[in-house]
Amino acid sequence: MDPKKLNKISEIVRLQQLVKRWRKLASAPKNREKESISFLKR
Repeated sequence: MDPKKLNKISEIVRLQQLVKRWRKLASAPKNREKESISFLKR
């Protein structure tokens, strides 16, 4: 497989992991909102 394709795949995987984290944050109780904001600022 050529490197460009491989690069794209790893990028997609990374994005999917980000989305998973976002979902976790979104489903977290409201009192954890401050935590998620500090997570975003990092």
